[in-house]
Amino acid sequence: MDSFKITSIVLGVLLLLCCGGGIFMMSQVTDAMDKRATEAKEFGDAATVQILKGWDAEVLSDLATKRYRDSFTVEQFQKSLDGNKKALGAFSTGSGQAKVIKADKDGDKKVLKMEYTNRASFENGRGKVVMHLLVEDKTWKIDLFRIDPDDG
Repeated sequence: MDSFKITSIVLGVLLLLCCGGGIFMMSQVTDAMDKRATEAKEFGDAATVQILKGWDAEVLSDLATKRYRDSFTVEQFQKSLDGNKKALGAFSTGSGQAKVIKADKDGDKKVLKMEYTNRASFENGRGKVVMHLLVEDKTWKIDLFRIDPDDG
């Protein structure tokens, strides 16, 4: 066999191994992100029920990141929730979805921020619950909470 054929075969095998390894590594990353999205969705669904069952700002504050808690008083959270309760009525049902909006590093810490959205049903119609979620001290926390008009 001439050297060109041997070189081509070796390069082909190396290329196949590299691509296969890259695909394997990407599938591991994708699986990890899917797992985190599932965790965030489950947390978001549970938090939505906990907060909106009693429209309770204390519950929201307990589930919030320190940064988010420090940006508002419990009274301000409660005023916002009371306004939504007046407009929407009692919370009925809803199931959301989560997607990655930021995956980064902050020094040595990995930061993963998810956006959770839930087109929820209420006594007086529908609303879109939006939360930004992130892991703080190995626990999912709320870093933003709002209820928007349902646009769909």
